[in-house]
Formats: sequence, C-alpha cells, structure tokens
Amino acid sequence: MTELLNAAVSHKIFGDGTITDLTNGYITVSFDTFEKKFVYPEAFRDFLNLQDSVISMKVNKVIKIKEEQELKEKEEQELIEKTEEARKIQERFNAKLHKKTSKVKKKTNDRRNLAFKCNYCNGGESLTQIGYNGVCSDAVIQYNIEKKHLVSCSDEESNCQKYHNEKMTREELDGLMAVDECSFCFESQMLKNWKASAGKVQYGENKGKPKKLKNVQYNSLALLTTRLPSTKEEERIIFGAFLIDDIFEGDDDNPGYVSTKSEYKIKLTLEEAQKMKFWSYYTNPNKKDVVQWGSGLFRYLNDDQAIQILRALVELKENSAEAQLAKDFLDHFCQINQIDTAEVHEEVTVNL
Repeated sequence: MTELLNAAVSHKIFGDGTITDLTNGYITVSFDTFEKKFVYPEAFRDFLNLQDSVISMKVNKVIKIKEEQELKEKEEQELIEKTEEARKIQERFNAKLHKKTSKVKKKTNDRRNLAFKCNYCNGGESLTQIGYNGVCSDAVIQYNIEKKHLVSCSDEESNCQKYHNEKMTREELDGLMAVDECSFCFESQMLKNWKASAGKVQYGENKGKPKKLKNVQYNSLALLTTRLPSTKEEERIIFGAFLIDDIFEGDDDNPGYVSTKSEYKIKLTLEEAQKMKFWSYYTNPNKKDVVQWGSGLFRYLNDDQAIQILRALVELKENSAEAQLAKDFLDHFCQINQIDTAEVHEEVTVNL
C-alpha cells in the first residue's frame, strides 16, 4: 500500500511517528529520536494506530483478509490431522487382522531414521554454523512472535516474549541465556546439546499431550530441518545431522527425544544448508506429489533416504574441514547397520 508511506501513526509506548518504508512484509516507523521496524499488517492490530481514518480502513481490510486466510489454513490443517489419525487407526486394525490370518510373518528391519521440523533460530550464527546456539537476533524474535506466532516464542512466560514486550533489555536476555539456558527453547541450544524432541500434539482432542518416538533404534540417523523466514515448505533445508546414541521414547508427561554424544554429527553453514533441500530426498508415503509437513515435529525416513542424504553431505563437505568426518559418518552408518550401499539408489527424489 503506497498510501502508508509518510502516513502518521501512534504507538502506545513510543508515541507519534511517521512511516518511512514498507518492504518485504515490514514497515519502518521514524519516531522522535529513533526508527523501529514492525511486521505488516500485524503491527496495526496490536501496536500501531493510523491517524488517517481512510488508510486505517484499508489496512483493517487487509488484516481481516489475512486473518480469514489463517483461519482457513488452520481448519484445513486440523482436517488433515484428523484424516491422518483415521488412517493410522485403519492401519492398526489392518495390521491386527493380518497378524491373525497370516501364518508366516516376514522378517523386516524396523529401524527408523528421523527428520525433525525445527523453528528457525539464528542465535550464534557464524561462518561455521547456521545458528541454533544462542538467542535469536531481534529481527528473528519479532518474526517468530508477530508473524509466525510460534508457541514457544509467544508464550507470556517466554524470555523472548518478555524482551519483545520490553520487560527486559537485550543485555539481560543474553545474560539469562548464559546462566539459565534451560529456560529457553530447545532450538536455541540444538547444535550445542545435539538433542531433538518429538514435541506435543498441536490439534484435536489430544492437543497438548506429549508425543512418543516409536521403533527408533540406536545408530539411526537424525536430521535437523527448518525453513528460513518467509520461505515456503518446499524450500525446507537440512542444517544438521547426527547418529543417535541416546533415546527416550517418551511417556505421559514428557515427549520423546533423541540425542548423541558420538563424534558422528555434522552442522552446516547457512550457505551449505541452502543447498540441502529436504524435499529433494523425502516424499510423503501416501501422497508422493504433495509437499506438506503438517503439524507434527518429526518424520520417519528409510535407510535409502538416509544414505542418499549422507552421500550428499559427503559431496557438500568435500573441500571443507569436515570432509573426512562426512565420509567416516557415511561409512560408519552403513557398516554398523549392515547396509549394502550397492543396493541403494543414487538418484534423489526431486518433487519440487
């Protein structure tokens, strides 16, 4: 909306200001002695008031359309969850029926590799890693709270929400992270502690209940994936991988998790991660042409998919300090799990 440029606004804390820029979903407001960025159009719902009633009506229409779209997407997601749950119930019924009627049970390898969906965190970003080792930058905190409405970031007791609401300074936020990292989201220390959680059910009658990790075995592969701000699901990237050597299946009070203390763990730089598109190696089991993750925080991968990804990491790290580690990781994974790499397809599954 070009009408927003130079429009007068008021903020409940910062006072009167003028909009000086509108770019990539953010507006810049100039106050008396400083400038501040806000997410558009959400800021006009929560923080800013336009002094021009005509422009205000137009913005309110934009907000209403956006809210209706978000509600529609939420309802569609809940329908997908219910459909998926019904499918699982039917599968369990069919499995029990097959067990009763079949005299011969085929021996299978039930090891399951895992891919985790992680909220984007650029805390501790450096030349050697994408982040996930500290508190996010101000811009990412604002994006995760105002645009993504992430539960772990938006909760009133969240340290980042308190900082966002100006109840503590940035210096206090960083200082708290240094002495009490357990009070922050697990993404903020994921590439420090190398631990990934199954999370909790987000929709339906079981909402809030911890999820369990079933049939996960030691020496399986764990992948860490995320989406960069304002990117689509098909652009999901892999930013880390590790060999699982610690497993907690989960119980009624705590979600399951996997972690590692082994040497077989690899983290990627932002540039490297952008070359590792998750959906180039994985397809939805029942809808192979659909690029959609849903609300769950993890997916199961077979050994073929795991090895294709490890091979890609070997190629990606070829000229880096982690080149030998990537090769050793692939060799160790195949050897300890008794996998014949000659039987694994070389091509990746591209469905973008």
